[in-house]
Parts: sequence; C-alpha cells; structure tokens
Amino acid sequence: MSLMACRTTTTVTYLPSLERQRLSLEQGSATLAQFMQVQCGEVQRSGRTADSVVARVIVGEDGSVNESELQSSSGIGTVDNIIGAVTAQLTFADSASRPPAGASRVLASYDCAAPVSARLRLLQP
Repeated sequence: MSLMACRTTTTVTYLPSLERQRLSLEQGSATLAQFMQVQCGEVQRSGRTADSVVARVIVGEDGSVNESELQSSSGIGTVDNIIGAVTAQLTFADSASRPPAGASRVLASYDCAAPVSARLRLLQP
C-alpha cells in the first residue's frame, strides 16, 4: 500500500507603501486597532473575539521594514491582509528596541471585545 500526499501553501509577501508614512510599534498598534474596529463584526461572526498572528519582517539597515510575511493566520483573510499591510509599514529607526538588520518577528494581537484593542510587539529571537 502506498500513500502520497501533496501539500501546497501560498506565502503572501507584503511590501510597504511608499505613499504612506512609516509607523512605530505604537502607531502601528493604533492603526491596527482602527482597522479592526471595522472588521470585528466578521471576527465575531467566526465565533472568536481575540487572536494573535505572527509576522516575519525583514528589517533594513535604516530600521525600516522592507517586507512582511505572516507565519500564522487568524483564519480570516481580510484580517490577515490588514496585519500584513500594517506590519510592512513599520519602522524601528527611532526605537530603543531596534532589531538588527535582517529577519525579526512581530506579534500582532487584537481583541474585539468592547473597546476594540490591538497591539504590535517585537518578539525576541
């Protein structure tokens, strides 16, 4: 008896918009909370109120994120796209916890219980 399996995955890479300003972790958290305010109805219909997603970000020499890829998922495509877009706009240039150039991870957490909240946090390697 022979078993075969094929697993395909799609990795979406999010790039920063050159037309939008870069965001500190605090500004990114506030921006994520604003977007989640709109999306929380969909999140609650899925039977959840809170979740966390890990994004792998590539930090450039200047401290700005050059790209972002999600390493986990909320299970809701729109929410994942928001998190990917927001984490791609991050900069650590003025941060005391500025990571070295290269790959780092950011935890994006949100809670749709009133009041809606969200937080971005740099994970230590």
